Amino acid sequence: MFARAQNVLASGPWHARWYLQPLATALARFAAVAAGPVMLAPGKIKQSASAELSRRIDDLIVFAGRHSGLSSLCTPTHRGGFIAPDALVARLAAHLGAGVPSSQDEQVRALLRLASGDWPAARAAARALPQGPFVQALRYALGDDVAIGSERALFAAAARIRHPGGDDAALLAAYGIAGPDGACAARYAWDVYPELEYGEPVVRLRVTVTPAHSDADLPYMAMRWRGEFSDRLESELLYGATILPSCLDAFFACGVSRIGSNIDWRIAQWDDRAFLGVLLDAATPVTPIATSLLALALGGKEPGQSAMAVDALVAVVLEARCDIALLAGEIRKILLSRLGKAARYARSLASAARADAAMPGAVCALLCAVLDSGEEAPPKDTGALLELLLELSLGHGVVLAPETAAMIGSLKLSGKGKAAQKALLAHLG
Repeated sequence: MFARAQNVLASGPWHARWYLQPLATALARFAAVAAGPVMLAPGKIKQSASAELSRRIDDLIVFAGRHSGLSSLCTPTHRGGFIAPDALVARLAAHLGAGVPSSQDEQVRALLRLASGDWPAARAAARALPQGPFVQALRYALGDDVAIGSERALFAAAARIRHPGGDDAALLAAYGIAGPDGACAARYAWDVYPELEYGEPVVRLRVTVTPAHSDADLPYMAMRWRGEFSDRLESELLYGATILPSCLDAFFACGVSRIGSNIDWRIAQWDDRAFLGVLLDAATPVTPIATSLLALALGGKEPGQSAMAVDALVAVVLEARCDIALLAGEIRKILLSRLGKAARYARSLASAARADAAMPGAVCALLCAVLDSGEEAPPKDTGALLELLLELSLGHGVVLAPETAAMIGSLKLSGKGKAAQKALLAHLG
């Protein structure tokens, strides 16, 4: 295997990728060097998780060549890619004591993986270290009173931990905006636009980020996985989630783009389940962009993908991680944009209601919030949602709020929707 890896890898990373999957390629690169000298051709810099993994392996090769016997700075200590701050401070002290240098890329990776929060013991230990640019940035990340230095990449990464999901006013004054997740946290949104496909009008989804990418992006953004969605395999996608584990918005924005652009399953993209799998983790916050992802996946055509979305919905509801009003607003937005279909949501939500005794009430609350749109023209196939609401109310004894009848009665429906509306109103009395 070593000889084959050496032959393949010596011809360049793109030739290697033809033979091996990304993780196997990365391991083979490391194994080839361990087996003996090999010339590794430099690869083109790409903004993707797999390209970042390749760069990390290159840094590990250099680090291992020093025979230090130490762990690299950015090796995770906890599930999800997190590094405990006290462990990083201790690791850095060992590196400094042994005189082992590390690249700025490795330092940035370590900062981005820090667990955010108040860590007074780690902060005090970092103050005792010999002061240099990385130690100063580490102290800044831990909330210490440190002047912002000239190492933009280090301090921008530190700001993401010092102000998780928020803006850093001091960094903004020192450096300017410097792209998304520089001084200002990246904020993602999606909308739809019309397009012609084979002469037929279709609706397409696009994701935008504020502040926008520009030439001012900091160098560390090459490792921040800018969400350009070039990764294809589940392993690549999941590695991307470990780059900044304390804020998964870029990861979920990628999921919104991929799943939302393929809601009718025009192309088989089995690896997109990676995004929904992360939502199943009880430690994962369901941010607004994660809520958008869940809403889109619940309306997907592919049964396996929608089943995973149902599992994720049940998990986030039972664990009190879900904002029902926000999720309802996203589903309503999808239906009114004609991107999704009410019948699919009725099927997914019916499955969720059967999953746990606490779910029928939650699903009814979600349905009422979706239907209460205040729009003159309700979404197409609204009757499917009304039928499910009636079924859950009758079958599980869910008592609907008194104002529900007035809201349901105000909907302007016809055909099957009108019949479902009458039946529900009769039940509500």
